[in-house]
Amino acid sequence: METDSQSRAPRRRRASASLRRSGAVIAALAAAALLAGCGTASSSPSAGSTTAGSSTTSTNAFNPNLVPAGGSSPGTAPKVPKTTTAKKSGSKAAGASHSGSGSAGSTSTGSAGAPARGAAPASGSGGAPTSGGTRTVTVTHTSTVTHTVTKTKYVRPKVPSGAGLPSRSRALTVGNFDAARGNVGCRISGGTVRCDIERRVWRAPAKPRSCHGAWAPGMMIGSSGSASFVCARNSVLDPTGTYIRAGYDDKVGSVTCQVRSFGVTCFESDGHGFFIGRTGYTRF
Repeated sequence: METDSQSRAPRRRRASASLRRSGAVIAALAAAALLAGCGTASSSPSAGSTTAGSSTTSTNAFNPNLVPAGGSSPGTAPKVPKTTTAKKSGSKAAGASHSGSGSAGSTSTGSAGAPARGAAPASGSGGAPTSGGTRTVTVTHTSTVTHTVTKTKYVRPKVPSGAGLPSRSRALTVGNFDAARGNVGCRISGGTVRCDIERRVWRAPAKPRSCHGAWAPGMMIGSSGSASFVCARNSVLDPTGTYIRAGYDDKVGSVTCQVRSFGVTCFESDGHGFFIGRTGYTRF
């Protein structure tokens, strides 16, 4: 008998411990179910209250005063009005909302439309551009360069290509004259000119058969045609005639004679002429 009572005592203790463990598990499950259904007082706000800074309402209680304008339903976030940022010279216009400041729809400072205290007026209102704007300054440099170009123009005198430059002195009007210290004598008459020479070092071309007088005592220009050698029985040399010094021109009618130290050049207005001197002659 003592042996049976002693063996039942441990079994009762084990059964009591098992019941206590089962009760603890049931209590834990009940507490978990309660927490899942109702929540704890420390983790959730009371019915009808909102958390600071939150714009949503509690799901347990509906408060009409917490529904924002626009008719949003309970438990949804209120509709935030969209703000328009004015673009003007790269700066925000006054009255536009400032991103990241306060609640939605509020301006930076002060009432809507007024600029912040101490801020510069917006660009285009007569002042400097606001912070972050860009001002473009155009600088124009104008330089005037004046170039003076001096051109030398050479004017060919109105003389034939075979004649010399005109005299700087006024032309004379002598019909018969001597030159070259009496070695050359000329006569101008009726658009023709003849000049004879006394001493020379050059030879004239061969005498033609048609010449029956003295051949080549000088040269002449007729009323037309080029210059030719004289074939005559007389001479125009006159030691008592008017003497013209070197450096002067004599012009009678259409005939011009240039008296120089090396000889005499005579030509017509049509450009035909001759040069005669002690050392040589030329026809042009």
